[in-house]
Amino acid sequence: MEVVPIEITRNEFQEFRELQRRHRWDWPAAFSTNRQSEIWAYITNGHTPFELREKNLRNVSPMLDIIANKYLMARPEVGRFFIDERGAFYKDELSLERQFVIFDWVD
Repeated sequence: MEVVPIEITRNEFQEFRELQRRHRWDWPAAFSTNRQSEIWAYITNGHTPFELREKNLRNVSPMLDIIANKYLMARPEVGRFFIDERGAFYKDELSLERQFVIFDWVD
């Protein structure tokens, strides 16, 4: 799988943190997406029940939209993706991290 470079600023990265509803110790930001391209913040381990998906974050953050779109191309079966200072990742069937975006920091 190809890892795609994306230019990002510190402010754009901070947006990911501000959109979180529940913080994880291992990732600064975690989101899920579905085949309808909806995006929601991490709330619970495993499948997030529909009633807990507070709001669709699509079109709230342009950078989040770009990363979610790259995720949909990298992993059509969709699910959760994780963001840290290195870039964006998902976990495969063996729970191994798979990077699909690498951040190129600009400011």
